[in-house]
Amino acid sequence: MKKYLYIGIAVIGLLFLIWIFPKVNRRTITATVTKTERSIGNLDQNKDRLGKYLVYTMDDKGKAHVFENVDTWLWFKFNSSDVYAKIQSNKKYNFSVVGFRIPIFSMYPNIITIEEVSGLPNN
Repeated sequence: MKKYLYIGIAVIGLLFLIWIFPKVNRRTITATVTKTERSIGNLDQNKDRLGKYLVYTMDDKGKAHVFENVDTWLWFKFNSSDVYAKIQSNKKYNFSVVGFRIPIFSMYPNIITIEEVSGLPNN
């Protein structure tokens, strides 16, 4: 019986590390937008398309970043479409993001807020 308890605790711990912990790691990344797109996901029970906004960027060091822009209860963010509407290609922004890029789960850092960087040349 203890064996199953330990396995259960390990599974819950792993789920915490994979799904919850990445969503609470907030940081700011300054980068220039190179491309935006809407990714269409699977169909849900109501036949509505699930999807997310993807934002492709390049920072000043030449490192590429891909962010998703989706609503999240954890951060009380429910304006993803409004945030997406503000993002323009070839403009530099401070992206406040949470999460990590985990390719095996198709996870990207999620944009919480954006602020255009003004007065600086776009690279």
